[in-house]
Amino acid sequence: MKAETLKKAILQYAMQGKLVEQDPKDEPASILLERIKAEKEQLIKDGKIKKEKPLPPITEDEIPFEIPNSWEWTKIRNIAFVTKLAGFEYTKYITLLDNGEVPVIRAQNVKPSKLNLTNLKYIDRETSEMLQRSALTRPCLLMTFIGAGIGDVAIFDNEKRFHLAPNVAKIEFHGMESTVNNKYAMYYLLSNFGKQEVFKFLKATAQPSLSMDTIREVMIPLPPLAEQQRIVDKVNKLMEFIETLTNNNRLVKDSTSNLLKSIEKKSLTEYSCKNSNTIDIKEKRAILSAKIISQLYEEQYFGAIKLEKIIYLCETHLKINLGGKYKQEAAGPHDAQARYEVEDILKNKKWFSIRKEQKNNIEVTKYTPLEKSNEISEIFNKVFSAEATGINNLLELFRGKNSDFCESVATLYAVWLNRLSNNLSCTDTDLIADFKAWSKQKARFYDSDLQDRILFMRRKNLIPDSNIK
Repeated sequence: MKAETLKKAILQYAMQGKLVEQDPKDEPASILLERIKAEKEQLIKDGKIKKEKPLPPITEDEIPFEIPNSWEWTKIRNIAFVTKLAGFEYTKYITLLDNGEVPVIRAQNVKPSKLNLTNLKYIDRETSEMLQRSALTRPCLLMTFIGAGIGDVAIFDNEKRFHLAPNVAKIEFHGMESTVNNKYAMYYLLSNFGKQEVFKFLKATAQPSLSMDTIREVMIPLPPLAEQQRIVDKVNKLMEFIETLTNNNRLVKDSTSNLLKSIEKKSLTEYSCKNSNTIDIKEKRAILSAKIISQLYEEQYFGAIKLEKIIYLCETHLKINLGGKYKQEAAGPHDAQARYEVEDILKNKKWFSIRKEQKNNIEVTKYTPLEKSNEISEIFNKVFSAEATGINNLLELFRGKNSDFCESVATLYAVWLNRLSNNLSCTDTDLIADFKAWSKQKARFYDSDLQDRILFMRRKNLIPDSNIK
């Protein structure tokens, strides 16, 4: 087990609230947010920051993963001031010198979790004071937003005055350390969760970049202040332990593996005390997807289409609530957002890597097991203990079937369900007509093949409930 892999796992568990215990005596994060809001309103009143347009509340669909009840999801813009040195300011006023009064922080000085204060450049004090907004005079986070090292984050807490270069942003939390622990926020932004949140806004240009507005839109889970400190203390201790082990190569492999197992044990134990109705709906969908993939990924015809159609039938035919919001897409009933959320979870949990391949001008999704895929079966059995038999039977119906077969069956099921819901007749002719009307791409299916699929569905009792309301 590599030390870097272990560090990533530690941050992942920390940001889900699984690394330290929650204390019911802690002041909840909702109170923190109220305090930050009051602080921000005072800054606006004093003319120190501009008033922004009110933002809509965060929706359930935006939330990337489940957090403890005492935590709150928020956006960086709600809790921090984010700015940079503007390009025109740099061109008009800044001359970098080898020696001077005020050191300048450039991208090359911002390393993950620390500043490298060697090879500094300088500007004069008068220029720094004229460009007060981009001066560094109080503790904050620094993030590289363009060029090499984009997304790297470090803490600035130097008592001496510094200044931003034009490729580094600063994030100053309102209320300082009385509301948000800089080191907790840094650890989040350096975690896989935080990086995904940051990079989803990345501009795919010749030189990738992040705007200040996109940094402000980054979602962050906010624990109670006391718990933020406990998380920081625990992560610091574990990181120091890993560094100590790294200096003794004979112990690294066994010790890091044992440490990761002890952290994972808590995660697996959580599943054992939950049931299918208490698991977060996105994670529940991901667990079922992982089970299906683990059973079928070696098949020649298996890919995202087949996976999604089996998931759809699990939800509609087996009546397993997975939070699906299906739309009438060319390939049948489909929930694109849920698919991409599941793919993120599969990768974050080290269950499967996902890559896209082009075959005959068609994009094919391929899944490859990762180092933690061996835990899928145990977790699935705990979460879906009541539904496991039905799911396994459904999997057997589609084992060896190609994506066209799965697409046509799922679409026929959808039109069948729709006709029953509207008290319409469900003859083979009716179903095939609705199937062909689904989208113009359905014209490639022959009526005779569709009749065979309907016969298959009737024989296997894979038809909607006739008592549906």
